[in-house]
Amino acid sequence: MLAQRPDLIGLQEVYVVRVCLQVDPSICPLDQDYLELLLDNLNAGGPLYREASTVTNISLLNLPATLPDGTGVLVSITDRDVILARAGVNTYNEVSANFQARLPVNNPALPGFAVIRGYTMVDATVAGRTYRFLNTHLEVTAAGSPLEPVFRAVQAAQALELVGPGGP
Repeated sequence: MLAQRPDLIGLQEVYVVRVCLQVDPSICPLDQDYLELLLDNLNAGGPLYREASTVTNISLLNLPATLPDGTGVLVSITDRDVILARAGVNTYNEVSANFQARLPVNNPALPGFAVIRGYTMVDATVAGRTYRFLNTHLEVTAAGSPLEPVFRAVQAAQALELVGPGGP
């Protein structure tokens, strides 16, 4: 993909994952921001891509857990959708938002939790032409699951938010 030098790139599920010690939350044996890692690698030879628009979807912070050796940790996971723009591509009118339609999760460990999805959008000028670039991660369909109709209904509602009145 990189050899083709795309002007805009849409990414979904760009995670930040942290596992920190409960006894000292400033010590995090695992602390990875995958957007940062990707941009560092893409731009290793000089600035080639930049973040143009980002939306945070799911953000679960400081969930207590225990490692197999008994060590207490706090686990944080943040899910984002991102648009990257190649250097020299002018982007403007950035929009980032979460869908109102969400998949509720019935889990006593996460009361009131719902799966949040979102979208990012930019207008971009490439070779003198203007484009609108939309990047989204609609809810999955859960094909074959007994809950497939629920998943599909949430997905359809999210799609309607994009194309219906009041959409971006």
